[in-house]
Amino acid sequence: MSRTRLRTPLLGLLVALALPLALPGSASAFQIGMRDDQAFVYVDAPTREVNFDRAQMLGTTWITINVLWHHYAQYGLAPYDDAVNEARSRGMAVHMVLTGNPSYIRGPGASYLSYYRPHIGRFTTFAASVARHFRGRVTYYSIWNEPNLSLYLSPVREAPYIYRRLYVSGRAAIKRADPRAYVLIGELSPSGQALRFLDRASQGLVSDGLAHHPYQLTRVPPGARETWYLGISNVGAIRATLLRLARERRLRTPRGTPLPLYFTEFGYPRPGAYYGYFSEAMSARYSVLAYQLAKRSGARVMAWYQLYRRPGPPQARLWDTGLLSTDGYQWPVFRSLAGARNSLVGP
Repeated sequence: MSRTRLRTPLLGLLVALALPLALPGSASAFQIGMRDDQAFVYVDAPTREVNFDRAQMLGTTWITINVLWHHYAQYGLAPYDDAVNEARSRGMAVHMVLTGNPSYIRGPGASYLSYYRPHIGRFTTFAASVARHFRGRVTYYSIWNEPNLSLYLSPVREAPYIYRRLYVSGRAAIKRADPRAYVLIGELSPSGQALRFLDRASQGLVSDGLAHHPYQLTRVPPGARETWYLGISNVGAIRATLLRLARERRLRTPRGTPLPLYFTEFGYPRPGAYYGYFSEAMSARYSVLAYQLAKRSGARVMAWYQLYRRPGPPQARLWDTGLLSTDGYQWPVFRSLAGARNSLVGP
């Protein structure tokens, strides 16, 4: 198989400029997103520019950035400033996920804002500080990452109720700091009984949208109903739940309507990696089908997780949904998504 490489960053940029771009924050256009902090945040400026060029070859108009308390305390907001400014210079919408330290973060300071019964006041101060700093530059925020998984929020039985408090306080703090920002609820993992978690957490809540990670890991194609995970083929069940919660006035938009959908993390793991059940060819085919399904469902965005693969052979215990090798080699999923971009972006 011949290797397809990106010849220069300029070539990627020229290709991207020819694409029909959706305006940031547009409610009428489906957007292609990308989520990879290692590619967009924790890199030097020249590398970041190359990575944004490559992301734009997919038609990317939305960037999701995780702001983990541990990294915020360690590095401040300077690395995020650089990523946000680069995204905005390219007309992209910026989405930030504010979250405490998951269970795998250990050492001094890890318990200050941890996954285990996180301190509501500390998170509120954190959210307010970030929103004030990025006022007018970040369009979307989400409260906490995958709160329905125990490594991000525990204890499990209390998690929905802890999350409700985090969400209410965090949303209020963000809105005070930046009234025009959109605040999303969820960032739900497709496992961990996602809809049951949302049902338990919802009680008189207002939100600008539901953020969900609709990984489709065990059943294919995406149109085949997934029974183990709340995957991309379960959009009907998600919408039915949102409709019911809005009717019961437990979770709705400020206008009283059911929440719109934002698919803020998605991907197919490479063969041999953790959950990497499908071949390169199958993943390439199903990725396009999944994006088409997301667009037909009325979702506002579908963000792919990881631009780059881990170097070396796949490892069965490590998650890896990267689209490119570090030398720029385009794997089949990248080529399939790039080929379908004109039919995916926009209305």
